[in-house]
Amino acid sequence: MILRVILCFLISISVVQAQDIIVSLKDGICHATFADETYSCSIGQHGITKNKREDDGKTPVGVFPLRRILVRPDKIYTDNLKYVSLPVNYITPDDGWCDDPKDPQYNTHINLAMFDPEISHETLFRDDDRYDVLIEVGYNDAPPKPDLGSAIFIHIADKKYAGTHGSIGFTEEDLMQILPQLNEDSKLIVKG
Repeated sequence: MILRVILCFLISISVVQAQDIIVSLKDGICHATFADETYSCSIGQHGITKNKREDDGKTPVGVFPLRRILVRPDKIYTDNLKYVSLPVNYITPDDGWCDDPKDPQYNTHINLAMFDPEISHETLFRDDDRYDVLIEVGYNDAPPKPDLGSAIFIHIADKKYAGTHGSIGFTEEDLMQILPQLNEDSKLIVKG
């Protein structure tokens, strides 16, 4: 019996628990909790919604998986990411995201070198620092439905935590603290 208890204890401490990022809005102030810490963050410039639409400037409410991390290796020290459990991909000048609800590649990662520049899209290799490191959130992607919103990421917030187009923003320092603690079971939970 004692051996069984010890074995169960060892198994329980060896299992990595999922750490979820929980975002909530109270009295107009957005906070996120993660691993018993509270962080300031930014959300959509028009708040949160249960009925996300393309270009509404709102963050969708719900529970979403985290797909992968995208990082600018020319701006972020990538050795800090070697212990991250989520897949890590490097952002190049050819990386973009289609946000045109009429296009078959809507809400997907695209190669700009092979994409029609007349179709609405975002460039991930940006001049500002907001996309130097970002987490792809599994929102409206399995499969994407037209006009329900695209390019929902966790990324670097601007210095004043200004509202986003729908993504979640953290300081670079906070985001780099969070990343190594995420695993494949971690979720983004946006409370309504």
